[in-house]
Amino acid sequence: MNKRAHGQMLKKYSTKLFHPRPMQTPAVLGVKDSGKIQKEKEKKSDSETVEMKKVEEKRGKSHSDGKKERKKHKKHKADKATRIMKYFDEQLKHAKDPNQPPSIEGWASLAPHKRAYKRPALARIEKLPDEVIQKIGLFSLNPDLPLASKKIGKQLSNEPFYLAFCAAVFYHQPRLHEYATYKPQWTPEQVALQTRVLRCRWLTWDIYQKYTYCAHARYNMYLRAENMKKSERMQWKPNFGRYDDCHLDEWYMEVARGCRIPQKLLRGPWTDDKIDFLHYLENVGAWVDDSNDRRLAMEDAISAREHDVVELLLRKNIGVIPTTELLRSAVMNKNGCSTRVVTRICAAALLRQDKFGIYSIDWKDQELWTWADHHHQGPQDIGWWVKMQLRKAAGHERPSSSQTVGRFC
Repeated sequence: MNKRAHGQMLKKYSTKLFHPRPMQTPAVLGVKDSGKIQKEKEKKSDSETVEMKKVEEKRGKSHSDGKKERKKHKKHKADKATRIMKYFDEQLKHAKDPNQPPSIEGWASLAPHKRAYKRPALARIEKLPDEVIQKIGLFSLNPDLPLASKKIGKQLSNEPFYLAFCAAVFYHQPRLHEYATYKPQWTPEQVALQTRVLRCRWLTWDIYQKYTYCAHARYNMYLRAENMKKSERMQWKPNFGRYDDCHLDEWYMEVARGCRIPQKLLRGPWTDDKIDFLHYLENVGAWVDDSNDRRLAMEDAISAREHDVVELLLRKNIGVIPTTELLRSAVMNKNGCSTRVVTRICAAALLRQDKFGIYSIDWKDQELWTWADHHHQGPQDIGWWVKMQLRKAAGHERPSSSQTVGRFC
């Protein structure tokens, strides 16, 4: 096919597809008609510029931004024209009949279009009913299963499943003849699993209490089978008071020895539920293995003036060492010196001195005495009380705050 035929075919099919106005040259129309065409072009260009200005004013764009948009629009048009020409060339090269027009379907690939959003197909496990998913979760004992997808997370986010999962992880069922002397033997895998479950956000103190009630009811079934009248434990219900007799020696209320206390219990705000949960885990043998977590927890508790938390953190399983810096931060607390916090730190330091012969606090520290002198402005104020505690501790006496503990705490 020669160039002339090629040009005629391009003109013919571009006219059919785009419906442009037919090209008319001044030689055909004459001089008068060419003048009219020129005026029409000028009017058209003027109207286009007015429209562009309106668009720029609406969008709040500057003149330079409008220029950039016009250039971008022209470039897009030029790119579209080159794509059309390439499409025609390819169709004419591979066409068996040169006179046959190119297919209309090919123009769809050249036209810009938005991709329709397709929702991802559900996996096979997501199509299962809730009962089957919950059984899979209990048999697998994988606390990360709810994180696999949103749908599975919704199916496993309910209180009955939480209680059943806690029973499967924490509860050990003894044989009928050995319930009185039963002590569970924990494997390293069970210790790691219980540590991971304690870190879950859904395991709150309320959920754990409800689990222990269920464990107590299940334990009573074995007592009934042997002798229900002689058993005093049949009438007992778990008591979770912070410093009450909690019957923590019962095997079904114990976590595995070596479990780590989760980080969520070592940060404020210090609610009653959080303190009770921390007290319970410390009593049953859970511990903190990261010194940085201990330090941050103690700083947070001292700043919040939480004497109960300070006492828990100073115990053996958590193991915060009472140091001079710790006593300084308690005395010079920006929220006020709490006598209960200072008393507990001093008592823990003296206990280490008496039991192990370790002196971890300098009772003659210059900064502490300077602060006490500065705040000793009257009889029996906070400066006087700090001096009294430091003198008693330096003389190897146990510090006592029974006389003035209510004034400054």
